[in-house]
Amino acid sequence: MEEPPETNVLSKKEKKIVNEFYKSENSSGGTWNEKYESTVSQQDKPILKFQRRLSRCPQQILRYNFNGEPLWFTNKKPASIPKCKSCGAARVFELQLMPALLYLLKPVSKEEGRNFDFGTVLFFTCSSSCYTGDLLTDEYYFVQDAI
Repeated sequence: MEEPPETNVLSKKEKKIVNEFYKSENSSGGTWNEKYESTVSQQDKPILKFQRRLSRCPQQILRYNFNGEPLWFTNKKPASIPKCKSCGAARVFELQLMPALLYLLKPVSKEEGRNFDFGTVLFFTCSSSCYTGDLLTDEYYFVQDAI
């Protein structure tokens, strides 16, 4: 299923009205977006971008974008992505699991009471899509923990 395009919450006319009101109420000038964005910490920017993007299609459980850019949940990123063990080629982003998947997962057992919890799980695969015959190829994954 394709992700719907981003929609603005406010129309241009509504933004203009809000900005004019904000300027009349605040002698320091600036727009309401500028004021809000300046209060967001560097640590919070990835999660806000993640939430804004996810709001287009909140029920998505998997994002696929071979050789694309992942949607980062936090600033915690891998220092480096290891090369493919089979052929030595660089690995590229291929897909990620989204938090909505957690709703569908069941605990391992009631006695253990263990549940999965993550912000997102990112998978990086061989850029050459190498195939080693009958053997499975190891891929690299990175878990960004839930906040």
